[in-house]
Amino acid sequence: MRVLVWLLLLINILIVLVFNADLVLPNNVAQPRREIEPQKIQLLSVQQLADLAKNNSAENAQPTSLPTTLMQASCYEWGEFTALNITNVQATLDKLQIPTSIQTAPKAERFWIYLAPTHDAAKELVALKAKGVATAVVVQEAKWKNAISFGLFEDEKLALQLLADLQAKGVKNVLKTLRTEEKDTANLLLNKPSDAQVRAVKQLQAQFPETHLNQVACH
Repeated sequence: MRVLVWLLLLINILIVLVFNADLVLPNNVAQPRREIEPQKIQLLSVQQLADLAKNNSAENAQPTSLPTTLMQASCYEWGEFTALNITNVQATLDKLQIPTSIQTAPKAERFWIYLAPTHDAAKELVALKAKGVATAVVVQEAKWKNAISFGLFEDEKLALQLLADLQAKGVKNVLKTLRTEEKDTANLLLNKPSDAQVRAVKQLQAQFPETHLNQVACH
């Protein structure tokens, strides 16, 4: 009986300690609340509120990073066209309001394998066929009239290969030279067309499958 009394007393003491810990323990002393002092309250005017909103917006705004280099508009080179075609195409581009200019196509440089002009070109052709040379043409151009042409090559290696083949067949005095020829074609330079205009040009290009449309730097 005495043990039960002491046990109940101990339980009551523990309950008091738990529910009054903030009063018993020194480390958990409750901080007193600060009372509001009405005389120190200051109402802000409309202008002050507006200024405060501007300051908050400026502080919260994130700086926008700009690219170090700006994308420059591109130009396009379209060609090559004959004199007749380029006039018609340029008229169509004018309707699309694309500024264009005509650029003369660069000169063509090709390696020529030939025999010097002869007095009897027909006789020379017969002799060549007898040696197994099937491809040979008599030149009619005034400067090279009656020369025998075997071919023009952009690749010098191909020209040298033909030269060696002809010499192997016993053809003598075969020559190789670099010919520069003026072209009767030209290119169109499209000056900074928009994306929509470029798409229209690409559709138009389908009518001229032999031409190229290249993006180039604007001058």
